[in-house]
Amino acid sequence: MLRSLRSLFPFILAGLGFTLIALVMNMPLFEWQINDIATDLPPEVYINSSWTTRLGDSLESGSYNARDGAYIFHQLLVLKNGNYCSPEKLTYVVRRSRSDERLEQIALNVNQGVVLWLTGQITIAALLLLCGIYIWWFTICYSRPISEAFIFTAVSVILLALLINVWRILVPDIGIFICRPLIHGTLTFDARLSKIHYETVIVLFVGIMLVVSALGMMLRQIRIAMSERKTIG
Repeated sequence: MLRSLRSLFPFILAGLGFTLIALVMNMPLFEWQINDIATDLPPEVYINSSWTTRLGDSLESGSYNARDGAYIFHQLLVLKNGNYCSPEKLTYVVRRSRSDERLEQIALNVNQGVVLWLTGQITIAALLLLCGIYIWWFTICYSRPISEAFIFTAVSVILLALLINVWRILVPDIGIFICRPLIHGTLTFDARLSKIHYETVIVLFVGIMLVVSALGMMLRQIRIAMSERKTIG
């Protein structure tokens, strides 16, 4: 029974990996202490003295950047019609230490080079498709009952449907705001990194390792099967 379930393991690992990576996109990464604020913004703008950024966020991006998908909630708000809203079209001048700037840049590079690629629709669809093909290859290669392939394929489809619903909850909806007042102005401030959320880094690392392990497991099993065939031949 355990041997037959091995054909489903890569799909399970990949699904868990993508779920953890999606979770990371909603987890805080850096906490910043904001000081020496200078601004020409209207008085109704409220500026929080402590900012939290996530993976892919940049202090220079402001509260919302449609191109980069960067967004920072509850840092800089405008009271409009009795509700606090996140403004756009602002210019940010941030002063911080070289080490803090370097850490933020590393996080941005990881997001651009790894996370956005892994969470791309093409990457996810390609890997999950490979997992589905692997189920059938495993069944045929090891002469398993063909019913197992149908059963595990059906299980994969059901799990995928559940995962898609989970991903929709975890992955933030970029660009959807009920209230985004258009305000022009410049905000200048000093920022000091006060806390790094290492749990976010750990979850991201585990998620990436699970995705890589899924691919590695399939390649390893294929290599073993080819070696066994050469030995028999």
